[in-house]
This record gives sequence, structure tokens and C-alpha cells, in this order.
Amino acid sequence: MSSTQTTSRASLRARPTRPPSGAPSHPRISSSNTATMAIQQIISPEVTEPAAGTWSNCLRVGDTLYIAGLTARDRALAPTGGGEYEQAKLIFERIRHLVTAAGGSMHDVVKINMYLTRIEHREAVWRARREFFEGAFPVATLVEVSALAQPEILLEVEAIAVLNQGGRPVRAVMDGHRASEFVVAEPVVTAVPVEGGRGAFPVRRVYCVGRNYASHAVEMGVDPGTEPPFFFCKPTDSVVSNVLDAVAVPYPPGTRDLHHEVELVVAIGKGGVNIAADDAVRHIWGYAVGIDMTRRDLQQAMRQAGKPWEIGKTFERCTPVGPIVPIGDTGELASGHIALMVNGELRQVSDLSKQIWSTREIIATLSRLFTLMPGDLIFTGTPEGVGAVVDGDLLEAKIEGLPALQVRIGPVSQGVAA
Repeated sequence: MSSTQTTSRASLRARPTRPPSGAPSHPRISSSNTATMAIQQIISPEVTEPAAGTWSNCLRVGDTLYIAGLTARDRALAPTGGGEYEQAKLIFERIRHLVTAAGGSMHDVVKINMYLTRIEHREAVWRARREFFEGAFPVATLVEVSALAQPEILLEVEAIAVLNQGGRPVRAVMDGHRASEFVVAEPVVTAVPVEGGRGAFPVRRVYCVGRNYASHAVEMGVDPGTEPPFFFCKPTDSVVSNVLDAVAVPYPPGTRDLHHEVELVVAIGKGGVNIAADDAVRHIWGYAVGIDMTRRDLQQAMRQAGKPWEIGKTFERCTPVGPIVPIGDTGELASGHIALMVNGELRQVSDLSKQIWSTREIIATLSRLFTLMPGDLIFTGTPEGVGAVVDGDLLEAKIEGLPALQVRIGPVSQGVAA
């Protein structure tokens, strides 16, 4: 048996398939018909392996991932207890760890089989499932059983995932209409690179917090003591990123006052609703540096007219984001230096600890208004010092402990949507 280390998070043990006793000896052939297909054991440090000589949690054959029936157990493999909802959440989290260790995501899961001891509590299982899947849900089977391995175990779930096939459709399709029947090309999935070449983070939604630093609220002419922070959204496809070079942001049309706003960006890895502030950190996948580019003159004109100011916050490539760093590498970021320079001149400087709402409070509040899902990004507000930029300016945004983000402002003519 050979052993290959894929990343610091997962290892794969490969062994060639063997025909059953008495069967003709011949290899399984891969799609190229030139190589023997191997069975690879997928191991995640977050999911304890069973005792040797019993079974495997996860095996990969080609691009297909087979995940054994999982139950709600702790690292010592003892039942965790709790109701169906709590057990289902833990099981789906373990499935996600194994799929991620194989280089996939929950979008790659195509089938789940669920065995439940109390079928009347199936709604609790479905509620947990909605926190891990979206769009076209996996094919599913739900079976009531009289008992599982131990009395405390109420649910067991097994899964099949298919990797490298683009995943299930992110959006549900009307009954009777397949993806091949779309009348225009499907949108490209927006993603942000993970620091160190460790994959990419697919973006689902972009939430933003307005006026979350008192000093910035004051410079915007608002009393932070009378008006609390608030939320708005930016389009997913406005997110742009780059690994090596500065991100190109063309000067947008319709404005003469384009502003920079440096912000801490939180990447959500675990969905939920009504999340407690004390539990919010468990929903964070990682952090990045972001800049909320803003057409300030349009924003202020709309605000003064009492109209929505989306045109001030939304345009092509208006949401540059740096590489995302997993929270396991950074720890929780509740304080730290945040700054932005334009052409080497310091414009914005503050500390994350000066936020009016902490990241924990932002997640808790948002989750009471929306269902947060893996793939969501949250811009957590900008400190004082926002200002105008022009064609040719080089912006550099920094937050302590994260990779810097550089943005180059392009000519006005490039800002017109094609």
C-alpha cells in the first residue's frame, strides 16, 4: 500500500482494485482506457477513522466518492446525543469535511441515504439539510428503521459525490426543464482564491455593513449614536480577485467621485439561521481584505432624494477581494491593524476593534434576516479616511495577518459594460 499526502488537511491511501476470488484477473480501466483505476481512501483530520479492520469512512474510485453511513459521534467515536436536528448538522458537517478532503464541495454531493429511527421527526433533518445544500438538492432516500447501532443514535446518513463535473446546478430549475434547455449561457461561477494555492472559495452572496466605524459615520455626516449600522448587498459577479498582480478596476461611468473603502471580509463556511453571537465563529471559513468601491456622488444624490442608492455601490468589478485565509490559520480576527494607501500615501488607518458591531454580532444579526449559506461573503464596514481615486492610481489595502490587496484604477473608457 502506498501513501500520498495531498494537503495538510487530507491524505489519500491508494490501492489497486482486486477481482473477487475466482473472477478473471483484469484491471478496471479509467476513462482514458490506459491506466488502472485505484481505490483511494480519503481521510480528514476532522473525522475520526473507525478501528482498523472494520470499514472506511470514505473511498474514492475515479471521480466518484463513496461516504459510509455516518452518525453523530465525537472524536472518541462516542455518541454526542442531542435531537435529530443537532445530530443531522453534525453528520452533514462530517460529510463536508470528507468531501473537502477529496478536493470537492457539497455541490458535488449527488445522493444521500438517510436512516431515521423516528420518521415523525424528519422535518428536523430536512431543516439541517437546508443549511448545507442549495439549489438542486441531491437525490435522497429517507427510511425509518427500528434501531441503529446505539440507542442515543437517531440518524445515520451515507452519501455519494461526483468530483470534477462542475457540481449540481447552483440554482433550482423549473419542473420539467433541464439545464441543457437554458436559452442563454449559464453565468460563470464567481470565486476567490484561497491563500497558498489551496483551492478557490465559490461566492454565493455578498452582504455589506454600512457605517460600522463611528469615525466613518461622522465623516459621512451621520451621528453613530442615533443610527446603528445597516446592511446592503452587492452583486456576486462584481467580485474580482487576483493572485499575483493588482486587480484591475476600470473607472466606472456616470461618476466623478469614485471612492475607496477598505474592509475586513468574512467568508462563511457553515450556513444557518438565528445564529447566536457566541456560536458565530464556528460559521466562519476564513477572512480576506476587500475594498468596497463606491460612486460617492451618485450614492449621496440618491440618499438625499430618499431613493435606494444601489447605483452608488454597484457597477462592474466594484468589489475586489484578496486571497482568503482559513480561520484555522488566523484565529478569530477581532482586532488588528487595517489600512489603505493610494500611490504609497496613507489614506485610511484604524483597528478592527473599533467596529461598532463585532463580526460575531454581524453574523448573528444577518442570520435573523437572511439564511446564511456556505459561499457568502460579508464586508464588515470601513473606517474613516475614505476618499477619491483617479485613473492610474494604485491602491494597497492591508489588514494585519492577511495578504495585502492591490487594485489598479483603469481608464474611464474601460468602465462601460459590454
